[in-house]
Amino acid sequence: MPTLNPLASRSLLRALVLSLLLGAGALALVVWWLGPDELRAVRAIRPAWLALAIGFFLASFLFAGARLAMLVRRSGERIHLRHAVRAHVLGLFASTVTPGGSGGMPAVALVLQRQGIPHGAAWSVAVAATTADTVFYGWSLPVALVVLRTTTGALDDAPGLQGLIVGVAAVALVVAYLLAFRLAWLAPIAGVVLRGRLARFRPQADRFIHELVAANERLQRASWRWHGLFHLLVAGSWSTFFLVLWASARGFGVEAQPLPVVAAMSIVAGVGSLFPTPGGSGFFEFGASLALLSQSGRSGVAAAVVVWRAVSHYSLYLIGPMLGGYLVVRTAAAPADAETAASGSAGERGGERGGRRSDDGES
Repeated sequence: MPTLNPLASRSLLRALVLSLLLGAGALALVVWWLGPDELRAVRAIRPAWLALAIGFFLASFLFAGARLAMLVRRSGERIHLRHAVRAHVLGLFASTVTPGGSGGMPAVALVLQRQGIPHGAAWSVAVAATTADTVFYGWSLPVALVVLRTTTGALDDAPGLQGLIVGVAAVALVVAYLLAFRLAWLAPIAGVVLRGRLARFRPQADRFIHELVAANERLQRASWRWHGLFHLLVAGSWSTFFLVLWASARGFGVEAQPLPVVAAMSIVAGVGSLFPTPGGSGFFEFGASLALLSQSGRSGVAAAVVVWRAVSHYSLYLIGPMLGGYLVVRTAAAPADAETAASGSAGERGGERGGRRSDDGES
């Protein structure tokens, strides 16, 4: 098993501390706003609802792992569902410690490579998974806006916020289009950027872009039925993830309905993807509080947000390293490793195949 070098350890520690401080600060403000007495109710959550919240969280892993497995198999490779789930969870772990969740896509690609998926296919799958999430934001945000206006009346008096939500959805669809159909534009962009001292990286970049585009084209040739099932899995993954908040709230007697909570959290997640803090810390806590307050009084809301964040966010600080989170931070902290991985040579692929056997033995 590779060990973390000191630089990787420091990078991970800094990211974790920043995320924890921002999240704790936001939770403290929420508790202060709603009343300190609310926090004492955390221990009073009903066990059945807590179990349901954890069940929704685990179900989101299965949905997300299944969609990754579909992408990998469509690219012509094979992967077990448990390995796809592992890649997803480590992607979530990387998202919690990188600005705006930006580390999720590289982490998924890295883990897939370590499990034997060729370089181009692994990155194509990671890009396609990110594209699917972006497509989800694109269609779910307008739908969520309509759901909230017709069920709770939330945002009726905030036309500026409604415009922002529609704008984020439009940008998401444009980004999804570019990622899905215009990856070939990376070649001329690389030609402009990789000049002078950076010119030595041009052959590696050209080879990488060629592999990425070829693998992406194989994914695009899938049938409409395949795409329909795939995007149902994407929606299922996000919906069950958002329902963790609903179950947590019901555990404290908060009178919240599942559909408005899912709609509100779709907006929070979509807009929160633009928020630069690690894992959206700070923004998500306030967004979740407002999602519940739009349907109920203040009682139980602060405790529900604390439990929800513990289950769906802070638990990843334990699960990630247990599943091999060192791989994520090792690559993030050691550019030389990333550069070597980017070469995509046949010799490296052989090493990655060997890594797959090692990973299989750990799993």
